[in-house]
Amino acid sequence: QPADLANLAGALDTLDQLDARKSQAFALVELAGFKIEQAADLLDISRATIERDLRFARVWLAARMA
Repeated sequence: QPADLANLAGALDTLDQLDARKSQAFALVELAGFKIEQAADLLDISRATIERDLRFARVWLAARMA
């Protein structure tokens, strides 16, 4: 739905201002379809770090979208 996409875009913008790496991790894996290993390499972080960032971003975005 267009309204849902607009809400997601706004929430991602806010997350990007708060923590750009978490926002980038979410965008790479969830929106662009990169594998976790690929996204970790692109962001120059460990797999464990990107997994933590993704968990945080998913929960934070779900709360913002609710």
